Amino acid sequence: MTHPYAIHTVPHRSNSVFLGLINIRGETLLCISLRDLLGLEPVAESADFSNTINPQRMIVAGKNENKWVFPVDEVHGTYRFHLNEFKDAPVVISKASEAYTKGVVTWQGKKINFLDSELFFYTLSHKVF
Repeated sequence: MTHPYAIHTVPHRSNSVFLGLINIRGETLLCISLRDLLGLEPVAESADFSNTINPQRMIVAGKNENKWVFPVDEVHGTYRFHLNEFKDAPVVISKASEAYTKGVVTWQGKKINFLDSELFFYTLSHKVF
């Protein structure tokens, strides 16, 4: 997780998924809206901010040399789960045209989707460029 940074939109390129560019420690990274990419409903913390991205929390994640920045609503930390804890994704999710859910795990009494990172980052690089 990182401190908030200004998102610089790119004329004629920024959209609901690609928010713009962010400079973090001298490195220019692409900022992506997970909410719009995954088709998630906004978390309604208050009526005034339910449709906005919270600029107070951002995560840098990626694979190999490709790093991305994601504004997020909540960060609980990094956890490891054993493979036998994962259950198959529900059919409704796994049959969706853009299903990134590889499985579901229960954490603190809630069901959490485990994303297919290969498909997720492949789709990101093709939707943004």
